[in-house]
Amino acid sequence: MSFYNTNPGQPQFVTADWVKDNGGIDPYTSTPEQLAAAGFYLMVVEPEPEYDPSLVSIEQEQGIVGTNYVVSYKLVPFAPSTYVSSVKATAYSILLPTDWLVVRKVENGTEIPEDWNTWRESIRVEAQDKNTTIETASEEELVAYVQSSAYTYWPPEPTTPAL
Repeated sequence: MSFYNTNPGQPQFVTADWVKDNGGIDPYTSTPEQLAAAGFYLMVVEPEPEYDPSLVSIEQEQGIVGTNYVVSYKLVPFAPSTYVSSVKATAYSILLPTDWLVVRKVENGTEIPEDWNTWRESIRVEAQDKNTTIETASEEELVAYVQSSAYTYWPPEPTTPAL
């Protein structure tokens, strides 16, 4: 059995023998209330819950509850802005390898093949549609959406253009 010493500036985990030797209290014969009054609390660590890290983050909470020092966990749903940022980053990474087509057009006037121009626009429209869905969804709708194939779908690119 371990106890947590709440003396200011001296937080530490201690064994029952340490409490007996240094605190003058025998944890085996003292009540939890007597131990808590002396500044020692039974350490209770709740198990970490199972969760989907694509939907929530986990936060550890600690504190004294009665005669116990409790470590527990809280699941925190991601804000919609997290998914909006992810969609923007994904669209950027999809378009980046073909940015040279746009640079080539600007630098020397070489036309962008129509299928690639259409595809690049479809990526931008898809990102905009995804973000509109995310921003207007309720919490339940958002969870369902980010777990659906609609959230992970992106239009396939046409055949790679020649240099």
